[in-house]
Amino acid sequence: MKRLILVAAILAISPAAGQDRQPARDLPNPSLTPGAIASSMPVCGSTRELRHWSRARDNAILREYGLPAGPHPDFEVDHLVPLALRGSDDDANLWAEPRASIEPDWNAERKDKLEWKLRDLACAGQLDVPEIQREIAADWIRLYQHVFRK
Repeated sequence: MKRLILVAAILAISPAAGQDRQPARDLPNPSLTPGAIASSMPVCGSTRELRHWSRARDNAILREYGLPAGPHPDFEVDHLVPLALRGSDDDANLWAEPRASIEPDWNAERKDKLEWKLRDLACAGQLDVPEIQREIAADWIRLYQHVFRK
């Protein structure tokens, strides 16, 4: 019951779509990155063993998002549904996320803050993980605004 109340509280006050942001750059392209789920069980320890990084893979994701291959100080190839919330390590869950250096509001660093908070709540048994997986895949900014009341 406590878990459902928390999810309901997080989702109850919904800002209008597009409020306080420019979604074209802040959110992944849903046709390229719809999000992908591996399981409904959160990972309460390290996710290192779940990551399969390579420069070639990052380059492919960057090219899909219209960026040249190679390291980018202003973008991070990131999981839309975090590995700690059992997002999959599939390409369908990866996108070129802007960093604070070019996106002052809705950036990789802010999304990391959301991911850590949600992981802590999930590992404490206070979240409906499948519901949060759907919410973060649909609009991580909206979820951030609910969790942190911004």
